[in-house]
Amino acid sequence: MTGSRGRRWIVTVAPILLMLLVLLGIARDEARASWLQARYFTHQAAQLTSELGDGPSDRIRFPGDGPHDRRLGYSRVPAALQSASDRGFRVAAQVRVSDRFAELVDRGVSPIFREKTQAGLRILDRRGATLFASPYPERVYASLDAVPPVVWQTLLFLENRALLDPRFPNHNPSVDWPRMAQAGTALVLSWLGSARSVPGASTLATQIEKFRHSSEGRTRSTRQKLLQMEAAALRGYLSGENTEAVRRRIVTDYLNSVPLAAIAGHGEVTGLSDGLWAWFGADPAEVNRVLASDSAALPRRAVAYRQVLTLLLAHRRPSYLLLQPDGHNQLRKLTDQHLRRITREGIISAELRDAALAVHLALRSRAPDAPRVSFIERKGADAVRTELLGVTGVSTLYELDRFDLTVRTTLDLRAQEAVTKLLVRLTDPAFGVLDRGDPARVIYAVVVRERTETGNVVRVQVDNFDSPFNMIEGSKLELGSTAKLRTLISYLEIVEQLYLRNAGRPAVKLRAEPVGAGDWITSWTLAYLAANPGVSLERVLDAAMSRPYSASPGESFTGGGIQMFRNVDTTDDHQAFSVHDAFARSVNLPFIRIMRDIVHYYVYRLPGSVYLLRGHPAEVDRGGDDRAADDQGHELIEHFYQKYANADSGPVLEALRHGRSMTQLAWAYRSVTPEAGLVEFGDFFRLSDARIAALYDGSDPIGFSISDRGRLAGMHPLELWLAAYLYRHPGALLQDVLDASPSVRQEIYGELFPPVRPAAPDRRVGSIPETEAFREIHRAWRRLGYPFASLVPSYATAIGSSADRPDDLAELVGILLSDGIRYPVQRVTELHFAPSTPYETLARRSPPRGERVLSSAIAAVVRAAMAAGVAHGTARRAFGAVRAADGTPLLIGAKTGTGDNRYRVVGRDGIVSEDRAIDRTATVVFFIGDRFYGAITAFVSGPAADRYTFTSALPLQILRMLGPTLEGLIAEGEFAEP
Repeated sequence: MTGSRGRRWIVTVAPILLMLLVLLGIARDEARASWLQARYFTHQAAQLTSELGDGPSDRIRFPGDGPHDRRLGYSRVPAALQSASDRGFRVAAQVRVSDRFAELVDRGVSPIFREKTQAGLRILDRRGATLFASPYPERVYASLDAVPPVVWQTLLFLENRALLDPRFPNHNPSVDWPRMAQAGTALVLSWLGSARSVPGASTLATQIEKFRHSSEGRTRSTRQKLLQMEAAALRGYLSGENTEAVRRRIVTDYLNSVPLAAIAGHGEVTGLSDGLWAWFGADPAEVNRVLASDSAALPRRAVAYRQVLTLLLAHRRPSYLLLQPDGHNQLRKLTDQHLRRITREGIISAELRDAALAVHLALRSRAPDAPRVSFIERKGADAVRTELLGVTGVSTLYELDRFDLTVRTTLDLRAQEAVTKLLVRLTDPAFGVLDRGDPARVIYAVVVRERTETGNVVRVQVDNFDSPFNMIEGSKLELGSTAKLRTLISYLEIVEQLYLRNAGRPAVKLRAEPVGAGDWITSWTLAYLAANPGVSLERVLDAAMSRPYSASPGESFTGGGIQMFRNVDTTDDHQAFSVHDAFARSVNLPFIRIMRDIVHYYVYRLPGSVYLLRGHPAEVDRGGDDRAADDQGHELIEHFYQKYANADSGPVLEALRHGRSMTQLAWAYRSVTPEAGLVEFGDFFRLSDARIAALYDGSDPIGFSISDRGRLAGMHPLELWLAAYLYRHPGALLQDVLDASPSVRQEIYGELFPPVRPAAPDRRVGSIPETEAFREIHRAWRRLGYPFASLVPSYATAIGSSADRPDDLAELVGILLSDGIRYPVQRVTELHFAPSTPYETLARRSPPRGERVLSSAIAAVVRAAMAAGVAHGTARRAFGAVRAADGTPLLIGAKTGTGDNRYRVVGRDGIVSEDRAIDRTATVVFFIGDRFYGAITAFVSGPAADRYTFTSALPLQILRMLGPTLEGLIAEGEFAEP
């Protein structure tokens, strides 16, 4: 009976045991060979597709905030696209992913594709040539064949020993089943109280997923670990069931991507090769050569191997082991332990082990100095990088340079290189372009733009200042007589405005129109229209260019204080010049007088300026003074109320800052807030040194009338009173202000027109209308691209005292070439984010829309005046500088300027007590034909400028030297693609 039961048990259990053994065998075989896993994951991976399509995508998925995805900009593409869209870019093409791809990403799996080990910003010129490239990591292994065997064998021993086992071509690289079983057993034992440490079970593939795509490069949950394994498996079978090539690539990718903390002077360190350079100052190529050769000297091999092993172990806790002193000690002990273990495995010899144990390595605290890059050679590319910060919304160049982004620009590399070479040669004394001074101290800047069908584009942007500073776009220079170009346009705009308001009116009414005693532009224009009924605007502008102005220096001018001016050529002093000839020959005194006329035009149009018309037939009688005061004060109150109500700068006190010197602002602040103490005063001025007390004491308003305080604050007295009222009554309505102001209006009017001399305004406030007039002039200049927040309220602004910038002068000429239409200047035309990835997006700049800022009639007149400057004026050296293919000279227009900018102190006796140079500049702004335009500037700063005598003839000579280069640009064809 017993035997029968035993036989039945054997018959029943044996098959089950056999089946279990078979299943265990199959499982063991599957764990190593991965036949079923290969079929499953290959099938799944085949469904993870993506393709580039036109326009924005409705099926695109971007990754999370993993270190790799953030570093290369993948997770930041949506924000960058929004920023670019705000600046005129549109999505021209974008990836569409498959439904299965989208489902996986939505579930938390990182996007599956063949990832890049190395990427970074690339900037291309108009033809696709590379202007700038910033590959990151900088040093990488191209393939496993480039890795010394001892390096990858050591890595596999430490992290994933069976990864490259050739017996199993379909092996799943995401799982190391023996290590997982070992780790699982140790984990269970630890739960039961075992003191043994639990070994890790991650493979190289899952570690790559972790430090690339997990937040902060860490695994925070079991679910996250499973997602990493799934992503690694799918990525491993993207190319099919055979994973041999993939597994070799995983080893290379790991070595190129392992995170190794960050070091001063470099930043984030990624990859073994960059780590060797950053942490040890080693040459990775030399390390690889030594470790790949058995014939290399043992001491050198020992140092190289210990450096490699140290970094492969440091990745476990890089910030601690590489940056902390305690970590250094622990890392040294860990390295010694593993040297012995690796020797027992037969990976290195005992001799190499002993030599490596004797090596003491010192980790660097700062990365080695990288080879210095000449800023001169990449000025155009650096200007693009700076622009990209705004376009993409990225905060720093450090971040931008690591973006997987290819940018196409309008720059012309061949022309850039030719101009750069010339500017460097100009600093060579042997080149001989200067009569005096050290040529190495002269800074040259060249910008060339082209008018195309898609807008105005930058072709050349170069300067020879070997620093990151951009002379063309970042400087503020007194560029001398180039300011006459802006002054001429202001003059012609006034004539045009008067024409448009008065053309067609009867001559009798034109002659009866009230005109201020010094408003000569209005007086002449009305008289010309009265004498020439039906005349065209073009004819009036031509006539305005023929108006004569004296060049005599024998007169003092009061604009911005009493000033005297002189001509460069003293033979001009006793002549009169037409506006046309004064511009072509760049004579100073006619333009000082033109600026005076412009200022007077605006003065007579300020609110409350009717009093300046006294003596004209339209004057009011004296019996109406009180009524006039009320009317004029009412106008001024409304004018200034709107000014403060619409101030962009916010509160009244902040609105006072604009356009005032420190001293004027002090008087304004203390008049508005007389109760403020020294502490509040210092806080407002953001100063804390001894100067603040002197400034505070010197602006005490007690004992000064409202008119005196207005003059000292550089403001109309009524504006100063209004600012104080609004400060004490925030939110006051206009009617409230009017109701509170009658007495102060009468007070100010009484000071302006004392009863005994009703026709004589108070000289103390005479500069106030002029200051307001310069603000009106500034608004007109800003519309045409003037870069700065205010003008110096002086007639010397006509000859350069308010400064300018080469880039913005060039933009003004671009407006003239475009018949008065201002187009945005383009330098970046295409942004190609993440090429060959499932995040790939191509954004192109939308066709720009121009804004008319100047009439075509004025643009034509000014272009002709610039051409006359080349034909028979100060720019005649430019004639023939650039020729067409048949050898005929192309039409060139130009305006030159020389700035000898000095600090001079003159005593009351007229003796100069101090005279020193601040800087010297020479500039030409030009156009060539109807497409190209630009600016060339030479500059020397500081007292050394006294040793130079160059004039605008120098940039004109450079323009001639650039003739062949510019002819090459022109030969590209009319309206060439950007």
